Amino acid sequence: MIGYADTIGGEGGQILIVTSLADSGPNTLREACGASFKRIVKFDPSLSGVIQLSNEIRIKDNCTVDGIDAQELVIKGARLAVKGNDVILENLRISPLDGAGQNKGSRDCIGIGNKDRTIKGVIVKGCSMKWSTDECAGTWTDSSGLNAPENVTYVHNLFLQPLRDAGHPEGAHGMGSLIGNGTKNITIARNIYAGCDFRNPSIKGDCKKVEVFNNLVYSWGNTGMQFHDYADAVIAGNVFVEGLHSSSDLKRQLRLKGGVYHVWDNIPQRWETRSGASVVQSMPVGYTGSGYLANDWIDPALLIDYLLIHAGAIYPRHADDEEILDLIRQDETVNLANTGTIKMIPVT
Repeated sequence: MIGYADTIGGEGGQILIVTSLADSGPNTLREACGASFKRIVKFDPSLSGVIQLSNEIRIKDNCTVDGIDAQELVIKGARLAVKGNDVILENLRISPLDGAGQNKGSRDCIGIGNKDRTIKGVIVKGCSMKWSTDECAGTWTDSSGLNAPENVTYVHNLFLQPLRDAGHPEGAHGMGSLIGNGTKNITIARNIYAGCDFRNPSIKGDCKKVEVFNNLVYSWGNTGMQFHDYADAVIAGNVFVEGLHSSSDLKRQLRLKGGVYHVWDNIPQRWETRSGASVVQSMPVGYTGSGYLANDWIDPALLIDYLLIHAGAIYPRHADDEEILDLIRQDETVNLANTGTIKMIPVT
Protein backbone atom coordinates (compact mmCIF):
# COMPACT_ATOMS: atom_id res chain seq x y z
CA MET A 1 0.00 0.00 0.00
CA ILE A 2 1.34 3.43 -0.99
CA GLY A 3 -0.73 6.19 0.52
CA TYR A 4 -4.44 5.58 0.18
CA ALA A 5 -4.04 3.41 -2.92
CA ASP A 6 -4.20 -0.17 -1.70
CA THR A 7 -3.49 -2.03 -4.93
CA ILE A 8 -1.01 -4.41 -6.53
CA GLY A 9 -2.04 -3.51 -10.07
CA GLY A 10 -1.30 -6.35 -12.45
CA GLU A 11 1.03 -8.26 -10.13
CA GLY A 12 0.71 -12.01 -10.66
CA GLY A 13 -0.70 -11.58 -14.14
CA GLN A 14 0.65 -12.12 -17.63
CA ILE A 15 3.70 -10.10 -18.71
CA LEU A 16 3.19 -8.24 -21.97
CA ILE A 17 6.14 -6.68 -23.79
CA VAL A 18 5.59 -3.62 -25.98
CA THR A 19 7.82 -3.96 -29.05
CA SER A 20 6.15 -1.48 -31.43
CA LEU A 21 6.07 2.31 -31.51
CA ALA A 22 2.85 2.26 -33.51
CA ASP A 23 -0.27 3.98 -32.19
CA SER A 24 -2.29 0.76 -32.41
CA GLY A 25 -2.06 -2.82 -33.53
CA PRO A 26 -0.07 -5.89 -32.43
CA ASN A 27 2.50 -5.51 -29.64
CA THR A 28 1.61 -1.85 -29.02
CA LEU A 29 1.04 -0.01 -25.76
CA ARG A 30 -2.60 0.53 -26.72
CA GLU A 31 -3.19 -3.18 -27.26
CA ALA A 32 -1.59 -4.10 -23.93
CA CYS A 33 -3.44 -1.46 -21.89
CA GLY A 34 -6.77 -2.44 -23.43
CA ALA A 35 -6.48 -6.14 -22.57
CA SER A 36 -9.13 -7.61 -20.26
CA PHE A 37 -6.92 -9.86 -18.12
CA LYS A 38 -4.49 -9.15 -15.28
CA ARG A 39 -1.16 -8.03 -16.74
CA ILE A 40 2.14 -6.24 -16.30
CA VAL A 41 3.07 -4.15 -19.32
CA LYS A 42 6.78 -3.66 -19.96
CA PHE A 43 8.81 -2.35 -22.88
CA ASP A 44 11.47 -4.00 -25.00
CA PRO A 45 14.75 -2.36 -23.87
CA SER A 46 15.74 -1.87 -27.51
CA LEU A 47 12.62 0.24 -28.13
CA SER A 48 13.43 3.96 -28.36
CA GLY A 49 11.86 7.07 -29.82
CA VAL A 50 8.28 8.33 -29.69
CA ILE A 51 4.93 6.62 -29.33
CA GLN A 52 2.81 9.21 -31.14
CA LEU A 53 -0.83 8.80 -30.15
CA SER A 54 -3.84 9.97 -32.13
CA ASN A 55 -6.15 9.69 -29.10
CA GLU A 56 -6.06 8.61 -25.50
CA ILE A 57 -5.10 5.08 -24.48
CA ARG A 58 -7.71 3.57 -22.15
CA ILE A 59 -6.36 1.33 -19.42
CA LYS A 60 -8.62 -1.43 -18.15
CA ASP A 61 -8.65 -3.19 -14.75
CA ASN A 62 -5.72 -4.98 -13.08
CA CYS A 63 -2.83 -3.47 -14.99
CA THR A 64 0.69 -2.28 -14.20
CA VAL A 65 2.50 -0.24 -16.87
CA ASP A 66 6.20 -0.01 -15.99
CA GLY A 67 8.53 2.01 -18.18
CA ILE A 68 11.74 1.13 -16.34
CA ASP A 69 13.18 -0.49 -19.49
CA ALA A 70 12.05 2.37 -21.76
CA GLN A 71 14.95 4.72 -21.14
CA GLU A 72 14.77 6.40 -24.55
CA LEU A 73 11.00 6.37 -25.00
CA VAL A 74 8.43 9.15 -24.69
CA ILE A 75 4.64 9.10 -25.16
CA LYS A 76 3.25 12.08 -27.10
CA GLY A 77 -0.01 13.32 -28.58
CA ALA A 78 -2.51 12.13 -25.96
CA ARG A 79 -3.00 10.97 -22.41
CA LEU A 80 -3.08 7.63 -20.67
CA ALA A 81 -6.67 7.36 -19.39
CA VAL A 82 -7.23 5.08 -16.41
CA LYS A 83 -10.71 3.60 -16.84
CA GLY A 84 -10.30 0.51 -14.64
CA ASN A 85 -9.62 -0.46 -11.04
CA ASP A 86 -6.25 -1.50 -9.65
CA VAL A 87 -3.86 0.26 -12.00
CA ILE A 88 -0.23 1.23 -11.40
CA LEU A 89 1.63 3.58 -13.76
CA GLU A 90 5.33 3.97 -13.04
CA ASN A 91 8.57 5.14 -14.62
CA LEU A 92 6.86 6.67 -17.66
CA ARG A 93 7.71 9.79 -19.67
CA ILE A 94 4.64 11.49 -21.11
CA SER A 95 4.84 14.77 -23.04
CA PRO A 96 1.67 15.32 -25.12
CA LEU A 97 2.79 18.65 -26.64
CA ASP A 98 0.54 20.75 -28.90
CA GLY A 99 0.91 19.07 -32.29
CA ALA A 100 -1.17 16.25 -33.75
CA GLY A 101 -3.17 14.13 -31.34
CA GLN A 102 -6.03 14.25 -28.86
CA ASN A 103 -8.41 17.19 -28.40
CA LYS A 104 -6.38 19.86 -26.62
CA GLY A 105 -9.11 20.36 -24.05
CA SER A 106 -8.48 16.85 -22.71
CA ARG A 107 -4.79 16.41 -23.45
CA ASP A 108 -3.44 15.64 -19.99
CA CYS A 109 -0.51 13.31 -19.51
CA ILE A 110 -2.55 11.02 -17.25
CA GLY A 111 -6.29 11.08 -16.55
CA ILE A 112 -8.07 8.99 -13.91
CA GLY A 113 -11.85 8.58 -13.92
CA ASN A 114 -14.83 6.81 -15.45
CA LYS A 115 -18.34 8.30 -15.47
CA ASP A 116 -19.83 4.81 -15.65
CA ARG A 117 -18.34 3.52 -12.38
CA THR A 118 -16.13 4.55 -9.48
CA ILE A 119 -12.48 3.80 -10.18
CA LYS A 120 -10.61 2.54 -7.10
CA GLY A 121 -6.96 1.80 -6.47
CA VAL A 122 -4.60 3.78 -8.72
CA ILE A 123 -0.92 4.60 -8.15
CA VAL A 124 1.03 7.03 -10.34
CA LYS A 125 4.63 6.68 -9.27
CA GLY A 126 7.93 8.01 -10.57
CA CYS A 127 6.51 9.45 -13.79
CA SER A 128 7.68 12.53 -15.69
CA MET A 129 4.69 14.50 -16.95
CA LYS A 130 5.21 17.71 -18.88
CA TRP A 131 4.17 19.91 -21.81
CA SER A 132 0.48 18.99 -21.74
CA THR A 133 -2.21 21.33 -23.06
CA ASP A 134 -4.62 20.64 -20.17
CA GLU A 135 -3.40 19.51 -16.75
CA CYS A 136 -0.36 17.31 -16.40
CA ALA A 137 -2.68 14.95 -14.52
CA GLY A 138 -6.37 14.90 -13.65
CA THR A 139 -8.54 12.77 -11.37
CA TRP A 140 -11.97 13.66 -12.68
CA THR A 141 -15.35 12.47 -13.97
CA ASP A 142 -17.54 15.58 -14.21
CA SER A 143 -18.38 18.72 -12.26
CA SER A 144 -21.03 16.89 -10.22
CA GLY A 145 -18.54 14.33 -8.92
CA LEU A 146 -20.52 11.44 -10.42
CA ASN A 147 -18.67 8.17 -9.70
CA ALA A 148 -15.60 10.14 -8.57
CA PRO A 149 -12.42 8.06 -8.11
CA GLU A 150 -11.28 6.72 -4.75
CA ASN A 151 -7.99 5.53 -3.29
CA VAL A 152 -5.50 7.29 -5.54
CA THR A 153 -1.82 8.05 -4.89
CA TYR A 154 0.56 10.33 -6.77
CA VAL A 155 4.11 9.91 -5.46
CA HIS A 156 7.64 10.79 -6.67
CA ASN A 157 6.38 12.40 -9.90
CA LEU A 158 7.40 15.43 -11.92
CA PHE A 159 4.64 17.84 -13.03
CA LEU A 160 6.53 20.17 -15.35
CA GLN A 161 5.74 23.18 -17.52
CA PRO A 162 2.27 22.50 -18.99
CA LEU A 163 1.75 24.65 -22.07
CA ARG A 164 -0.18 27.76 -21.17
CA ASP A 165 -1.18 29.09 -24.60
CA ALA A 166 -1.35 25.96 -26.72
CA GLY A 167 -4.90 25.79 -28.04
CA HIS A 168 -6.99 24.74 -25.02
CA PRO A 169 -10.63 25.73 -25.78
CA GLU A 170 -10.86 27.63 -22.47
CA GLY A 171 -7.79 29.71 -23.29
CA ALA A 172 -4.62 29.93 -21.18
CA HIS A 173 -4.37 26.66 -19.33
CA GLY A 174 -0.93 25.78 -17.95
CA MET A 175 -2.14 23.57 -15.08
CA GLY A 176 -0.40 21.07 -12.80
CA SER A 177 -2.88 18.51 -11.43
CA LEU A 178 -6.59 18.52 -10.61
CA ILE A 179 -8.48 16.40 -8.10
CA GLY A 180 -12.12 16.60 -9.11
CA ASN A 181 -15.29 17.03 -7.07
CA GLY A 182 -16.17 14.21 -4.70
CA THR A 183 -12.87 12.33 -4.97
CA LYS A 184 -12.02 10.32 -1.83
CA ASN A 185 -8.86 9.03 -0.21
CA ILE A 186 -6.10 10.85 -2.10
CA THR A 187 -2.38 10.97 -1.33
CA ILE A 188 -0.19 13.52 -3.12
CA ALA A 189 3.33 13.23 -1.76
CA ARG A 190 6.96 13.75 -2.74
CA ASN A 191 6.27 15.34 -6.12
CA ILE A 192 7.78 18.35 -7.88
CA TYR A 193 5.50 20.93 -9.50
CA ALA A 194 7.51 23.38 -11.61
CA GLY A 195 6.29 26.08 -14.00
CA CYS A 196 2.59 25.28 -13.57
CA ASP A 197 0.46 28.42 -13.64
CA PHE A 198 -2.35 27.00 -11.47
CA ARG A 199 -3.31 23.73 -9.77
CA ASN A 200 -0.17 22.78 -7.90
CA PRO A 201 -2.41 20.82 -7.15
CA SER A 202 -6.07 21.95 -7.05
CA ILE A 203 -8.49 20.01 -4.84
CA LYS A 204 -12.13 20.63 -5.77
CA GLY A 205 -15.21 20.62 -3.56
CA ASP A 206 -16.46 17.80 -1.35
CA CYS A 207 -13.23 15.80 -1.59
CA LYS A 208 -12.71 13.56 1.44
CA LYS A 209 -9.52 12.37 3.14
CA VAL A 210 -6.94 14.23 1.10
CA GLU A 211 -3.32 14.36 2.27
CA VAL A 212 -0.88 16.65 0.47
CA PHE A 213 2.61 16.56 1.97
CA ASN A 214 6.31 16.79 1.16
CA ASN A 215 5.84 18.34 -2.29
CA LEU A 216 8.03 21.02 -3.87
CA VAL A 217 6.08 23.75 -5.67
CA TYR A 218 8.41 25.89 -7.76
CA SER A 219 7.55 28.98 -9.79
CA TRP A 220 3.86 28.52 -9.11
CA GLY A 221 2.41 31.22 -11.35
CA ASN A 222 -0.93 32.80 -10.47
CA THR A 223 -1.79 30.35 -7.69
CA GLY A 224 0.01 27.46 -6.03
CA MET A 225 -2.07 24.90 -4.16
CA GLN A 226 -5.85 25.42 -4.12
CA PHE A 227 -8.45 23.77 -1.89
CA HIS A 228 -12.10 24.46 -2.68
CA ASP A 229 -15.43 24.30 -0.91
CA TYR A 230 -14.85 22.39 2.29
CA ALA A 231 -12.33 19.87 1.03
CA ASP A 232 -11.28 17.54 3.85
CA ALA A 233 -7.49 17.92 3.71
CA VAL A 234 -4.23 17.96 5.61
CA ILE A 235 -1.42 20.04 4.07
CA ALA A 236 2.00 19.58 5.60
CA GLY A 237 5.72 19.69 4.99
CA ASN A 238 5.50 21.22 1.52
CA VAL A 239 8.09 23.67 0.21
CA PHE A 240 7.16 26.67 -1.95
CA VAL A 241 9.82 28.50 -3.96
CA GLU A 242 8.75 31.59 -5.91
CA GLY A 243 11.19 31.47 -8.83
CA LEU A 244 10.51 34.19 -11.39
CA HIS A 245 6.93 33.27 -12.25
CA SER A 246 4.78 33.56 -9.14
CA SER A 247 2.13 36.04 -8.06
CA SER A 248 3.41 39.08 -6.22
CA ASP A 249 0.81 38.22 -3.57
CA LEU A 250 2.83 35.45 -1.99
CA LYS A 251 -0.06 34.26 0.19
CA ARG A 252 -1.51 32.83 -3.00
CA GLN A 253 0.97 29.97 -2.77
CA LEU A 254 -1.82 28.26 -0.79
CA ARG A 255 -5.50 29.25 -1.22
CA LEU A 256 -8.08 27.74 1.11
CA LYS A 257 -11.83 28.11 0.61
CA GLY A 258 -14.43 27.18 3.22
CA GLY A 259 -14.04 24.67 6.02
CA VAL A 260 -11.24 23.85 8.47
CA TYR A 261 -7.79 22.94 7.16
CA HIS A 262 -4.88 21.44 9.06
CA VAL A 263 -1.73 23.14 7.78
CA TRP A 264 1.67 22.67 9.41
CA ASP A 265 5.42 22.61 8.78
CA ASN A 266 5.23 24.09 5.28
CA ILE A 267 8.11 26.31 4.13
CA PRO A 268 7.15 29.13 4.24
CA GLN A 269 4.01 28.76 6.35
CA ARG A 270 1.60 31.26 4.70
CA TRP A 271 -1.81 31.11 3.03
CA GLU A 272 -4.89 32.98 1.83
CA THR A 273 -8.32 32.08 3.22
CA ARG A 274 -11.65 32.66 1.50
CA SER A 275 -15.34 31.99 2.21
CA GLY A 276 -14.80 31.53 5.92
CA ALA A 277 -11.99 29.00 5.77
CA SER A 278 -10.03 28.54 8.98
CA VAL A 279 -6.61 27.05 9.63
CA VAL A 280 -5.32 24.82 12.43
CA GLN A 281 -1.53 24.75 12.47
CA SER A 282 -1.17 21.17 13.67
CA MET A 283 -2.02 17.61 12.79
CA PRO A 284 -5.61 16.64 13.65
CA VAL A 285 -5.88 14.90 17.00
CA GLY A 286 -5.72 11.15 16.48
CA TYR A 287 -4.98 11.54 12.79
CA THR A 288 -3.73 8.42 10.99
CA GLY A 289 -4.68 9.10 7.36
CA SER A 290 -3.25 6.51 5.02
CA GLY A 291 -0.29 5.94 7.33
CA TYR A 292 2.09 7.15 4.63
CA LEU A 293 2.47 10.61 6.15
CA ALA A 294 3.40 9.22 9.55
CA ASN A 295 5.76 6.55 8.25
CA ASP A 296 7.46 8.31 5.31
CA TRP A 297 7.77 11.92 6.44
CA ILE A 298 10.75 13.90 5.14
CA ASP A 299 12.04 16.92 7.02
CA PRO A 300 10.97 19.85 4.81
CA ALA A 301 14.43 21.39 5.23
CA LEU A 302 15.85 18.38 3.35
CA LEU A 303 13.05 18.04 0.82
CA ILE A 304 14.45 19.91 -2.20
CA ASP A 305 17.68 17.94 -2.30
CA TYR A 306 15.76 14.69 -1.85
CA LEU A 307 13.27 15.35 -4.64
CA LEU A 308 15.87 16.58 -7.13
CA ILE A 309 17.42 13.14 -6.82
CA HIS A 310 14.36 10.91 -6.51
CA ALA A 311 11.35 12.46 -8.30
CA GLY A 312 10.31 11.48 -11.82
CA ALA A 313 11.54 8.78 -14.17
CA ILE A 314 15.15 8.37 -13.00
CA TYR A 315 16.73 5.48 -14.89
CA PRO A 316 18.59 7.79 -15.58
CA ARG A 317 16.62 10.99 -16.08
CA HIS A 318 16.22 12.25 -19.61
CA ALA A 319 18.13 15.40 -20.58
CA ASP A 320 14.98 17.51 -20.92
CA ASP A 321 13.85 16.68 -17.38
CA GLU A 322 17.31 17.47 -16.03
CA GLU A 323 17.42 20.80 -17.82
CA ILE A 324 14.16 21.90 -16.24
CA LEU A 325 15.31 20.73 -12.81
CA ASP A 326 18.56 22.62 -13.29
CA LEU A 327 16.42 25.77 -13.24
CA ILE A 328 15.47 24.84 -9.70
CA ARG A 329 19.03 23.98 -8.73
CA GLN A 330 20.18 27.34 -10.02
CA ASP A 331 16.98 29.13 -8.92
CA GLU A 332 16.71 30.72 -12.34
CA THR A 333 13.31 30.18 -13.97
CA VAL A 334 12.71 30.39 -17.70
CA ASN A 335 9.01 29.56 -17.55
CA LEU A 336 8.01 28.22 -20.92
CA ALA A 337 4.40 27.92 -19.83
CA ASN A 338 4.00 31.65 -20.49
CA THR A 339 4.38 31.26 -24.23
CA GLY A 340 3.19 27.74 -24.93
CA THR A 341 6.38 27.06 -26.83
CA ILE A 342 9.38 24.87 -26.21
CA LYS A 343 12.66 26.75 -26.25
CA MET A 344 16.21 25.56 -25.77
CA ILE A 345 15.11 22.14 -24.52
CA PRO A 346 15.35 18.98 -26.66
CA VAL A 347 12.00 17.18 -27.11
CA THR A 348 12.74 14.72 -29.91
